[in-house]
Amino acid sequence: MKNQIISNHFIKRIGFSQDQLKQALEQISISFSLGSISSTHGIEEGYEDVNIKITTTKGHYLCKFLVNFITKKSRTLKEAQYYAYVIEQLAKGGLRVPNLLSTTAGSKLYKISIKNLNPIHVLVMEFFEGKHFLEIAPTIKDMQNITLILKQLHSLDFPLQDHICDDPWQPQFLHKYYKKHANILPPKEKLILKKTVQKLKLLDLNKYKKTPTHGDIMRNNILKNSKGEYCLLDFGVIANNYWIIDLALFLAGFCLDPKLNIKTNQKILNKVINTYLKHRKIKKEITDDLNLLITASYSAFYLAATLEKIMENNFSDENMYWINLGREGMQMMKSIENYTISPNTSSNFKKPAEAFRCPPFLISLKSAPS
Repeated sequence: MKNQIISNHFIKRIGFSQDQLKQALEQISISFSLGSISSTHGIEEGYEDVNIKITTTKGHYLCKFLVNFITKKSRTLKEAQYYAYVIEQLAKGGLRVPNLLSTTAGSKLYKISIKNLNPIHVLVMEFFEGKHFLEIAPTIKDMQNITLILKQLHSLDFPLQDHICDDPWQPQFLHKYYKKHANILPPKEKLILKKTVQKLKLLDLNKYKKTPTHGDIMRNNILKNSKGEYCLLDFGVIANNYWIIDLALFLAGFCLDPKLNIKTNQKILNKVINTYLKHRKIKKEITDDLNLLITASYSAFYLAATLEKIMENNFSDENMYWINLGREGMQMMKSIENYTISPNTSSNFKKPAEAFRCPPFLISLKSAPS
């Protein structure tokens, strides 16, 4: 194996040294009967868990070291079991998700214990050979297909925790983190967040149904392979929540692009919402609520990434991407907020894939689940 598996900046999340991580991967390979390791690659995109791709004599695998991305501490046994349970339930529901492997003893979870360090639970899965949408720009067709995946997820019925992860990246917690950290914001962005928070306080979400929600379908959390198949990733914030919040997050983090003109973004908005609400009359109330929640999503991206920069000294290209997307998205929504969605619009709008922004810092990276 190479001397360094992941960067020293990233490795602090797991608490292992490079040598200890190598030792852990060797233990995992033996326990899951994966064969001899020939190479390793740390997946350092996203904020959830610590992910290592390993190539062995038997194939390619992804080792997910379960770390709470908010507390930066190892997930408890109960949390780790829940994570595995969610993946299995989604697979049973017909969604394409990473296929979990079992140890030779038949367990999905594997606990790594190294002297003087807190134990950490690991999931091992087959590696899905595809690219995420920060590497390949999504087309309108991709957006519509993934909208149907989101809709399918929302239609599933299996027990989930009702507790929503207290996550600064989620729009429903914007008021809490704005109140606590408003003093760090520049005046222009602070004003937008203040107005958004005031409107959110008047929003009655109880008129919308609670369903299983992903909470984080961003461009780096879904892969597409050469066959056109999609694989959904990252399940750390899945819970019963209002479907409209999940749709708003998807629109903000995956579909809309502030670098494009307003007319193009309006068409994208139209396409996605009509795909989701097909055969259902689209009310102005839903339009207004979605626009507000999309603005709140961009506001949450901006605030959460700014906190990462200031409190975690995170000046990575990826974190700056979220700061810029949040700032530009808030500005974009000022022009879109009065836009009324037109039901059953013509589907002949096509935009070449290259028109959609692909952050240059990710173009050369190898794809992998995060």
